[in-house]
Amino acid sequence: MVVDRPRWLAEAIASAERSAGHGGGPGRIGPAKARGQGWFEVSLLGVRYDPDLAAESYLADESGQRRYALRASVLDGGTTLRVRVAEHAPREGLVLCVMREHDLAEALAERLRAMTLTPLAEAFGRGTVDRSGVWAAGPSSGLSAVSAPPGPGKIELVARIIEDLLARGRSVLLVSGTNVSVDHAVRTAADLVSPERGVIVRVGTPHLSVVADDERICLNRLRDGMLTELDLRATALSGEILELGRPTRLTEKSRHAHVEIARLRTELAAGWQRYAERRAEETRQAGECLRLEAELSALGGVLGRLRNFTERQDLELELLAAQRRADLTDEECEALERELRTRTEETEHRISDLKPSFDPDEVELSRTHREAEIAHTSCEAERTLPVRHGQLELEAAYEELMAERRHAAEEASRRIIAQARVVATTHALLRLRDTGSYDFVIVDDAASATRGEVLYALSHGGEGAILMTGP
Repeated sequence: MVVDRPRWLAEAIASAERSAGHGGGPGRIGPAKARGQGWFEVSLLGVRYDPDLAAESYLADESGQRRYALRASVLDGGTTLRVRVAEHAPREGLVLCVMREHDLAEALAERLRAMTLTPLAEAFGRGTVDRSGVWAAGPSSGLSAVSAPPGPGKIELVARIIEDLLARGRSVLLVSGTNVSVDHAVRTAADLVSPERGVIVRVGTPHLSVVADDERICLNRLRDGMLTELDLRATALSGEILELGRPTRLTEKSRHAHVEIARLRTELAAGWQRYAERRAEETRQAGECLRLEAELSALGGVLGRLRNFTERQDLELELLAAQRRADLTDEECEALERELRTRTEETEHRISDLKPSFDPDEVELSRTHREAEIAHTSCEAERTLPVRHGQLELEAAYEELMAERRHAAEEASRRIIAQARVVATTHALLRLRDTGSYDFVIVDDAASATRGEVLYALSHGGEGAILMTGP
């Protein structure tokens, strides 16, 4: 079926398709070094890697047959990627694999082929852009280009534009080519606005730790707080798999250590589960505040205020009460989190003190013990078969749980993004995730993006868009 498209769109699609025609297969980034508790480090020195592809990445053995999905990823200093997988993953022989760049180009081509032609995208395609180069306070419809030199001045301007649009009740999508640019703009805007949790959302893997650690704006933080129960189940299941691999001849001292460690971890997990439930309640309360604010905004204007005075007064009182409840819950969560972090540290120290009780018994078997093992190989093989069978069943259950977590994470991300007033991300991740539509789109460093990337970003805007360009 031949689709009739404007020439400028057809050219953008063809360009993306040409880029997608190079390379093949998943890319192998580099070896993963174990750092304990399921965490691994991968050096990015001399490697082209987009951290936004963490959702499409995994650790695998040399054969590629055994794969371990990433539960978390953190960019450390720009040269090291820290990733977390199942605690029972082997500590050696794993490499990080990731979608190649040509797959990103194909994803862009697919998005462009399915793209709805919006007035903003058509204006860019035809070249009808307001190039006055100055941001006039107050939103204006249509497509405009704003000139600003690279550096702190441009970052401040982008943040001021976001602040102005938010104050006027507009939703905003900010897109840039690099994670660093997105992070600086989001951090500056957050400093100006002091947003509640989930109002400004940074989608992707932040480059700046100050953004990655900000539980108000980092999508990964907001989302993972809603997945605590699944993460606790995964940790417990992985622990069972590890336990099956341990020697079964335990001394009484070793057995006591295992029981005590299990008790400590169970109590700590229950505390974090309680914290997750309170955070979920806080998110619900914040959503209620946003709903009431939207209803009040709908009653705006001089005539609206006069005509709906009683209704507006009731809504203001209801909003004030909701904000107080949300503030109290937030204070409770912060106090509980401080307590749990202290307990976590104390628990880890206690577990470290207990481990010497069983490590010599379970890891450093004596030569006599080893010789006895070899002498009874056939009997031992029969005894370990049920254990191995149980381990395979647990590993299958773990993979099912990870699939459930991925689905829950995607649903949680969709809800958080849908409720956000400002969403900030990169061109690479925008084509991989459906982020919805917005009143305004800001394309940072538009001259460095491809024509197809700018077109696709603009297709998310309804009222206006700003292309940030150089002087």
